[in-house]
Amino acid sequence: MSETRDGREQTHELTISVWADLASDASAGDIDMALMLKAADIVGRLKAKLEVAD
Repeated sequence: MSETRDGREQTHELTISVWADLASDASAGDIDMALMLKAADIVGRLKAKLEVAD
């Protein structure tokens, strides 16, 4: 994640543990897709909470 504050760009490393139900023989692409779907779900829930707070 990156942000610009006072004209300076700052980058923040984020690590979020997630789990996904995958077959033991899942390909790297399957794993990437599962992680992207989890990330989209997390972002959607965060966005919904921010909209309610306004």
